[in-house]
Amino acid sequence: MNPSLEAACAQPLSPLARQGVAEFNRGAYFEAHEAFEAAWQAESAPVREMYQALVQAAAVCLHLKRGNLTGARKVLKRCEGHLETLPPRCQGIEIATLHAALLPLVEAARANAAAGRPLTEGLTFPRLAATPPQSFAGKVALVTGSGRGIGRAIALHFARRGADVVVNFFRNRAPAEETADQIRALGRKALVVKANVGEIADLDTLFEATEKAFGGLDILVHNAASGYNRPAMQQKPRGWDWTMNINARSFLFAAQRAAPLMAARGGGAMVAVSSPGSVRVLPEYVVVGASKAALEAITRYLAVELAPQGIVVNAVSPGVVLTDALKHFATFRGNDIIGEVEAATPAGRLVTPEDVAAVVGFLCTPEAAMIRGQVIWIDGGYSLPMRTAQEAS
Repeated sequence: MNPSLEAACAQPLSPLARQGVAEFNRGAYFEAHEAFEAAWQAESAPVREMYQALVQAAAVCLHLKRGNLTGARKVLKRCEGHLETLPPRCQGIEIATLHAALLPLVEAARANAAAGRPLTEGLTFPRLAATPPQSFAGKVALVTGSGRGIGRAIALHFARRGADVVVNFFRNRAPAEETADQIRALGRKALVVKANVGEIADLDTLFEATEKAFGGLDILVHNAASGYNRPAMQQKPRGWDWTMNINARSFLFAAQRAAPLMAARGGGAMVAVSSPGSVRVLPEYVVVGASKAALEAITRYLAVELAPQGIVVNAVSPGVVLTDALKHFATFRGNDIIGEVEAATPAGRLVTPEDVAAVVGFLCTPEAAMIRGQVIWIDGGYSLPMRTAQEAS
């Protein structure tokens, strides 16, 4: 999709378009057509494509109400041409739902005409779902470990919704710069900072750079993680310290640096990315699992202590997510393991980085203000069913 269109679709509807939605949903299709036409004329590219589609959707319904099946069919073709260029959801309008409803509507009217019935007999006209999209306009988000995978998806999620983003990496600059380029293509500012979050001095550098570039911070997502995957009896003190410092300790000391910046702006949100290994036994995962359990404990303590400053703290625990990180786990190197997990997931598919980003984004909105210190599992229901010993193996 065109990055400019993607960014525009993350913004709220214009007042004229909101009027058009209200008229459309009460069946006043002429008035809706006029409001959407005015919105289309007032707006600049690229969101005009959506307003033009809404103009024509209203015209389709108006023609049917007036008994003009031929006119409705002609306008429908033009309307579908515009709808096909849009994402499933734009400015809160469920584009995919509207698109799926219009052709069956016209076909049902056609069947009525062929049977000699009134054109609109039994027809259910579509409604425009217009829930406001998440908006982080004017916000600054810092996402650690955001060069690729889940971190990149989270960074782009905030950028698409209006936030400027600090992209953090430690080992590989190129992917981080790619993330930043994608953020800038969305019309937002991006700052790339190299920092090992497990080192206190690097944390200082990261937050100093953030404050210097943006003057403050609204959102902190602790996504950076590392660890040594090996059996418990083969773990070494160095691996323990490295993993704990990056996965758990860093969140505590990052929060200490982030909280004053957020409080100065009236509050903020922090989200830590945990793992089911915090409470489940995964192969060769003992140190990472222990670090994630510590991370979740820190989340709860921060949620309570930072609440008076208007700072909301939570964590997410993604299940099996299709990223390059899976290659580090021996369990997922078999050719059939991914398929088996997918088949055992009630939602019918594996979690994507974008699924995780959507939940993280929600936890940073005012609507999530009463969710505090929680660990939200994102696994499509995989963890819910009981499994036999044979299935578990």
